[in-house]
Amino acid sequence: MILFNDEIKKDIPDYMLASKQFRDFLNQKEPKLIRLLASRRGDPSDVITYADLREAIESGELSEDTMQMLRDEYSKWITRKLLPAWEAAINEAQKELKKKRYKEWAYNPFETAAHEWMQERSAELVVDITEQQRSALRAVVQRAVLITHSSPDALAQVIRPMVGLYPQQMTANLNYYQNALEKLQESNPYASLESLERKARHMAQMYAEKQHRYRAQMIARTELSFAYNHGEWIASKQAVKDGMLKPTTKKKWVSARDDRVCSYCEAMDGVTINMDDEFQGYKKSVPCPPMHPHCRCVLIYVEE
Repeated sequence: MILFNDEIKKDIPDYMLASKQFRDFLNQKEPKLIRLLASRRGDPSDVITYADLREAIESGELSEDTMQMLRDEYSKWITRKLLPAWEAAINEAQKELKKKRYKEWAYNPFETAAHEWMQERSAELVVDITEQQRSALRAVVQRAVLITHSSPDALAQVIRPMVGLYPQQMTANLNYYQNALEKLQESNPYASLESLERKARHMAQMYAEKQHRYRAQMIARTELSFAYNHGEWIASKQAVKDGMLKPTTKKKWVSARDDRVCSYCEAMDGVTINMDDEFQGYKKSVPCPPMHPHCRCVLIYVEE
């Protein structure tokens, strides 16, 4: 949200208007993106086969060829599913600047800084996600082999539905499987191990599906926030460069101001800095929100 120096002060606080604009955008775009991300069709993790997992269980590591295929598939997945969402968020963030004064100002999000940001964010995500998968699968495989009574084939079947989850989710899922199997063994002492493993795997698979949906929700919220806030910041900087905003324009951090706001974002609320400076948050600095996954903070740009 941009406040021009000659605007009449509104009765509604500026932070409420900025937060409402962002919430309205999320309410409109987030559900569809969640469904798209939660869809297992064409999921990058499909490149990891049961044979790959059996080999990893025996060697302790996924092969570099498999990891390269995973990186390639995540690159395609981001281009197919996230890039259109980023573009929509950037366009929405720029709408106010165009509507208020500069109707003739044509700023294509696929040009200059906005295009570069999407490329950088895409490359960053590919690296982050694949490295998360590498470390998560390594940890889960090493823990799974401690289940000494299970064969590599059985363990591969346990791990396969987890692929694509975050490290903490994978660990939680493996713990869930082990606990479920132990409880089934206690309550069914005469049942075959194979039948109990099958039931425990099914329970873990159902749990993994819930985890995948949660992961999709977190990615949708976080990436829409990244694109929306970076799109507005990039557009505002370009407007200053083009003489459409004053060079003294500043940016102000605005939290959601409710009981769900974390202590770090609460401390950032109201902090105002120069356009090119970064907000000093917990363990890192950022030019604009989000500060962390699920962050609902936005910025107000004040033309002084």
